[in-house]
Amino acid sequence: MQPGRPGQRHVAHHHVTSPRRAAGQLRRRGTSRAAQLRAARRLTVVLILLVGGISHGGPAGAALFNGFFIQVSPVESTLGQFTTMDITADGTDLGERLTITLQGRQIASGETGTGDPRNSDALVLNGVAIPAGLATCGANTVNLVWIGQVQASTTVQVYCPTVQVTPNPINSAGGPAQFTVTGTGFPQLRDVELALDGAGSSFTDVLTDRNGAFTKPTSRPQLACGPHTLTGTGASGQAVIESVRPSAVEPFPTLPASTTFSVTGCAGAPGQLKLTANPAVFVEGSYTHVTGTGFVPGQPVTLAWQSPAGAALTACSPTADSAPPLVADAKGSLDTFCFAAPHEILGAAQIVATQTTTQGAAQSTQHAAAPVVIEGGSMQPSSGEQLIFRR
Repeated sequence: MQPGRPGQRHVAHHHVTSPRRAAGQLRRRGTSRAAQLRAARRLTVVLILLVGGISHGGPAGAALFNGFFIQVSPVESTLGQFTTMDITADGTDLGERLTITLQGRQIASGETGTGDPRNSDALVLNGVAIPAGLATCGANTVNLVWIGQVQASTTVQVYCPTVQVTPNPINSAGGPAQFTVTGTGFPQLRDVELALDGAGSSFTDVLTDRNGAFTKPTSRPQLACGPHTLTGTGASGQAVIESVRPSAVEPFPTLPASTTFSVTGCAGAPGQLKLTANPAVFVEGSYTHVTGTGFVPGQPVTLAWQSPAGAALTACSPTADSAPPLVADAKGSLDTFCFAAPHEILGAAQIVATQTTTQGAAQSTQHAAAPVVIEGGSMQPSSGEQLIFRR
């Protein structure tokens, strides 16, 4: 790469090796003198870039060895975002067949002189798909391979950040919601912006420690009961030295992570359980429609028949065979049916919903009941040995 060639700039001036010395090293490989000098100039420029990047503590996103050069975008990403990659790979001459591998697996190949008419000894590939499951958390190695040998390497740093809210659910008891936000897996010493329910909030940014983690106790007044989403977004790690070559993939994207949590304890909202059976009076062998509100969203709920005094009778199910799992929906509501099996329950009874939640090391159990009356169905003799039940 010649100094000043379109698509690359340098801002440092630390000469690591001389073009003449680099050309001499390349000449022993039997390349043409024009290719040797071009590669030597590229070596000088790229080493300047690398030294400049190191001196500022930022990733260079590019590497050169033995006259070959590779640059990729993104330089850093998250596992969920790392789906495509832009690659610029320079050889020492036109028409060289180059192969690109990620984590040792080939993801692209082509000949120099492809993709950028201004750069005859480069292979430029944009939007290269990353196979599912190939990338991992941490440094992912990208190699430039020529004639079966690795000629240059660089890395993509893939982060796997997470955020968590504790306790979950938060019982606000109708007052301020107090909780702690923790984050892990972010870059070290990086600003993280916190947002609630996808909108700007009064959260202040938090700085990760040297392990890429943070802990932030906080409080929210009048936080509505129900489900919420909290997102922590790591700031872009834009390096001091960067390529100005157009890139379809952002080299330094922001690094997001999200979690959901629930707030309970508001009057007339989640935390105040309510259960209704309609009809409340019905005959055995038929159904009643059971609805409920105020439950913790997304958490299991158990429905059962009980006597008016609270003695357990049988499971409450929309089928005659078994009671399938029941979970409160995203609004903390229930909507199901209960079947009154013949000869099992007659007279006054109740349908009871029970939900157990965990807050830290403590568990709490809440109940809601709907009173019902089950009448005996009329019956008449059949032509066989069975009885016919009528409503």
